[in-house]
Amino acid sequence: HTMLSSLSLAKDVVPALTSQLHKGQLGRIGTVGGSFMYSGAPYYASAASLATGADLAHVFCCKNVGNVIRGYSPDLIVHAVLRDSTKDGNSEDDWIGQYRSYTQQQVARITSLVIGPGLGRDPMTSDCAAEIFGMARDRAIPIVIDGDGLFMIGRNLSMLRGGNGGIVLTPNVNEFRYLCEAVYHEDRRDIPQDRNKELMSPLELSRKLGC
Repeated sequence: HTMLSSLSLAKDVVPALTSQLHKGQLGRIGTVGGSFMYSGAPYYASAASLATGADLAHVFCCKNVGNVIRGYSPDLIVHAVLRDSTKDGNSEDDWIGQYRSYTQQQVARITSLVIGPGLGRDPMTSDCAAEIFGMARDRAIPIVIDGDGLFMIGRNLSMLRGGNGGIVLTPNVNEFRYLCEAVYHEDRRDIPQDRNKELMSPLELSRKLGC
C-alpha cells in the first residue's frame, strides 16, 4: 500500500516528458549553499533536482568553492556570488557593486529555491543568503530551507512571517530543537534543561513560525 501511494505521489509530482516541452519548463531549481568548508551538499541537492525531472539547476555559492562545484558536474549552473569573511572571498563591496543585481536577475528565472546545503555559518554568508531569500519571497517562489539555512532563520524568525506560505523547513532533531529554542527566546520563556523533553510539536512550531 505504501509503495503504491509513493508511486502515485511521484506521478503527481514528477512532470511527464512530451515533445511539446521546451528547456526550463519542467523546473529551474536554485540552491543557495556551498562555502569554504562545504562543497558536496549543494552539488547533491542540485543533482537530485535534475535526477527527479527538473530541467535546470543553479547553485549560488561562495567564490572560493565555485570552481570545485563546477568540477563535480557540467550540468550545474554555478554562480559564485555569496560573500564571506575569508581572505579570498567576495567582499561586501563585491556584493553591493555587482553581484546583488546579478543575483536578482538570476533568481527571477528560477521556479523554486533551496537554501542551506553547505551554507556554513559565516555571518556574512548568512546575511547574503537572507537577501536571496527575500528576493525569492518577493516573487512568491516556493522555498525549502535546510541545514545551516535553519540557523539563518533562527537568528531572525520574523523573516518567515507575513508571506503567502510556500516555505518548507526540513530540520533534523537537533535543528528542530534549535528552532524551538529560538521561539522560546523570542517569547521570553525559560528553556527546559532536560534535552529529552519535547519543547513543542512540529505543528505548533510551524504555526509559531508562520510556515
